[in-house]
Amino acid sequence: MKWIKRLFRLKKCEHDWKFVRNIYGDEINHCGGYRSLWECRKCGRLQWRESLYQEENINCQTFH
Repeated sequence: MKWIKRLFRLKKCEHDWKFVRNIYGDEINHCGGYRSLWECRKCGRLQWRESLYQEENINCQTFH
């Protein structure tokens, strides 16, 4: 019965995607060419995306 409720919730969910992680190196080949992983905050569904997620507020150090 729980799986029926979960299936219904997944189908009706208006997903609110949250970034989980980027995928690098050989793991890209293992994941079918996808570069980032996202999770819905509401239902927990996972989504693979082909593009890398790039955070806007990354502090990069410049070496002189």
